[in-house]
Amino acid sequence: MATEPPPTPVVPSRIETARCVLRPYELEDGPALHAAANASLAELRPWLPWTDWHPDVAASIETCRRLRAAFEARTDFTMGIFDRADGRLLGGTGLHRVKWELPSFEIGYWLRTDVVGRGIVTETTAALVRTCFEALGAVRVELVTDPRNERSGKVAERVGFRLEGTHRNGMLGTDRRPADRRVYGLTRDDWDQARARIVALATGARAT
Repeated sequence: MATEPPPTPVVPSRIETARCVLRPYELEDGPALHAAANASLAELRPWLPWTDWHPDVAASIETCRRLRAAFEARTDFTMGIFDRADGRLLGGTGLHRVKWELPSFEIGYWLRTDVVGRGIVTETTAALVRTCFEALGAVRVELVTDPRNERSGKVAERVGFRLEGTHRNGMLGTDRRPADRRVYGLTRDDWDQARARIVALATGARAT
């Protein structure tokens, strides 16, 4: 008799960190997403292909609808990063390229320009890593960056990801030309060794 596969874990629809709340977008977030994306175009455009997808509020509302539908369909898990104190949209993150058969996940992120440099992406990335290993049974989590994006690479290193290699001409850049692809990985063994420190990054507590 064939054995039934184990049920697929449920990705939480709300994750709290020391200063932020991560949750799927609602249609009502469209105006805030439009404002955040357009206020940060100059800094985001070299690295992210979607920055020109927000020409008006209606387009951003449609993006929220599409991303929420993908979250509910369990094909992609994009979330907004919201300030716990006042609900302001600070950026976005999520779990992408999910392989439930392993399971493994890729984390992506962006931040609005006026809150860069406060450790928010480090904090929220650490929280997602914790979710992957504690709630979703991950054996591997990835981060992929452009080698020229030094700030993004430093986030990966602060959280505890290991640089595994650079794929030359491994992706298309936002200018549609070949660009290198730098891959960082964090495995369950890494998590077991660094759990206390990563949890402390997410919660603001001191690692023991």
